[in-house]
Amino acid sequence: MGQRHQVFLIARLVPHGSTTGQAYYRCIVAHHHQWCYGTLPLKGTRRFLALLKNENNAEIIRDEIRRAQGVYGRNVKGTADERGPLMPLMPCPYALFLLTQAWDCDVGDVKDSYASGAGLDSGALSPNMPSFGGDNNDGITIIDVTDPADPAYCFVSSPGSGPIDMKGYAGCYYDLKEEDDSLEPVEDYVLEAVRALEGVRVITSGMLAEAWPREYKANAGVTKATSSNSTGNAASELQAEVDLVPSLVELSISPAVERSLSTEDTSELEEMVWQPGKSELIKKVLMATNPFPDNGISLLVKILEHEFNSSNGNRFILNLSSFPSLSSEQILRVINTLSSTYPSIKSLNLSGNQNIYASTVAEVLKAIPGLLRLILLNTGIPDDDLLDLMSASPALFYHLHDLVHPAFLRSTSIQSQLSRDHQSSSLEALHPAYRHGLTAIFDAKTVASVPFFNPEQLIRAVTRQLTVLTSTENEDPFFSSSYGQGGLGPALALSAGTTIMPAQRDERGKEVFEPVVVVDGGDDWYSRTVASIPRSHSLDCFMGVGWMFFLNLPQFGMGSMDYAFIKPDQERLDNYIKEKSNSDSGSGPSPASDSMFLPAQVFKLHSIREFAKEMEKEGRPAPSEESIADFEAALGADDLTLESDESLVAKMQAGSQGAASAAMEMMRKFKVVKMMDEAQFMVLKRNCEIQFPMMLHMNLGSLVFTM
Repeated sequence: MGQRHQVFLIARLVPHGSTTGQAYYRCIVAHHHQWCYGTLPLKGTRRFLALLKNENNAEIIRDEIRRAQGVYGRNVKGTADERGPLMPLMPCPYALFLLTQAWDCDVGDVKDSYASGAGLDSGALSPNMPSFGGDNNDGITIIDVTDPADPAYCFVSSPGSGPIDMKGYAGCYYDLKEEDDSLEPVEDYVLEAVRALEGVRVITSGMLAEAWPREYKANAGVTKATSSNSTGNAASELQAEVDLVPSLVELSISPAVERSLSTEDTSELEEMVWQPGKSELIKKVLMATNPFPDNGISLLVKILEHEFNSSNGNRFILNLSSFPSLSSEQILRVINTLSSTYPSIKSLNLSGNQNIYASTVAEVLKAIPGLLRLILLNTGIPDDDLLDLMSASPALFYHLHDLVHPAFLRSTSIQSQLSRDHQSSSLEALHPAYRHGLTAIFDAKTVASVPFFNPEQLIRAVTRQLTVLTSTENEDPFFSSSYGQGGLGPALALSAGTTIMPAQRDERGKEVFEPVVVVDGGDDWYSRTVASIPRSHSLDCFMGVGWMFFLNLPQFGMGSMDYAFIKPDQERLDNYIKEKSNSDSGSGPSPASDSMFLPAQVFKLHSIREFAKEMEKEGRPAPSEESIADFEAALGADDLTLESDESLVAKMQAGSQGAASAAMEMMRKFKVVKMMDEAQFMVLKRNCEIQFPMMLHMNLGSLVFTM
């Protein structure tokens, strides 16, 4: 049952063992959606493209594509690359995670919220499959992410047909001919979905034939990439050709830089930095210098100061990824020099640098204690080294919002938890660093864990989820049920990243020297930063590993929602350990629980304000009063009548004049989140311990058909 649709991401990759370096299109991500038709594929595409426009997200996808180069075969039968290594289920896990969020969930507008699907693992398909190799009723969507800054898309309605654009796909369901007065006018939401994709390039049949040559021919359907800005694209290409020809000024800059560095006197160049156009030219020369000379640091600092003070500069973001030859010591010199003049640096990018270590990260966080974002893609820092640092020095990371590193962008594929014969599964054991992190559990069966968290960021991200669940503007009585079934809630909250916006000006036009810090997209959820992929196969939290945020969702929209922040109480834990020790030695009775997990009685439940106080006790930055108040407001209406559920049901059944208001009051009662009590937690914890491993086995069964 369903209206099944698959969506694929393609990119140009150099095949494994290539002797020419030629890149070819192939599928890198495949996702299944059970109910996707009409405008839903258009909306899912729009949401995904909006995420790509955020450079914080785009740079992670670019890094995944970089790491995939030369690793896999083309998966094309009858070619020299046919026997190349096949892709695992999630070769580009972040791209899949981003796509799944865009396709299965929309909480950007409380009036039109949407949730579907069955989670990241359940929806993942093999990227080695044919484009119409899945169970399909309503066509497929394909998106080219080779260059995330210039994506392309298409739809294919049925096997054997070619690529069509948004109008072609929508035309399969709606009559878009505006000149036909005899037909009912097309609903505005359809036209809006169509218009949202105007100007985006359309994938050609040749691109599809390169990715799936057994299914497509280069002359089928759309044969030329199109967009509403083809003239502008041509002009840009012409300008790019012109830019390749160096000017006389450019030719003279390189020798001047080399001469200054050799004489260890860069003062003249430091003055030139402030001349129009000179800073960028000098920067290009320094970018290519390897190893980076110590006497060039002063010149580099001047260039960075010039960028900070330019009209389009952002003095809160320090990007050193263009200088990958900097040593750890040189990076710290740059940071210490700049931070004395620009103390509000909130984001640092060290991607591409193979000269840095986990110890560099520690020194950076000490030098900029207010840092919110640290980007470490394509560096020489091993995953375990970074996690070991977190475990040994957790306080270094208390202020940080986002740490973008492959250690936190790993596949969640259940393949990693399987034995070779695919007959057993096990819970994931988390790194000890997660003792200082948090696990979110929604509906007692969907789990996400992170090794560190910022209380302010966490509360704001969770608040958005609660706001959508409790809003009476969303009239879907079963939204909370579909939201819980979709399984993305915990991961949505814990992957929510932060965007650092340029300085604004106050009402008098004076520049404000504090950045705009936007968590989870702020007012524009569609453009949010997604900073990580939380782990999703562990119940180590029930062993006392880190904090928990527990949210109970009603089945089929009927019943109350309940929340709590939870952690073992030290006194209760000590007593339990003492009882267990006495039992093991034979000197006392056995404690109640014989489970691998701690008993529910060991844990203590906290409200939002109690949680905030606990954060201060732990030495973490306290969440703002504003974020706490917003969280409390998102818990739902606090002016409900004291009328019992039985009384309200009786009124609805009687069909009296008060039936409608009784029904509305009942709906409002179901859209309120209450504080969970210990008896509820005991039941929910036990349910989770039973249901969660069962769900892993269910995913295991479906995985056999996608490998």
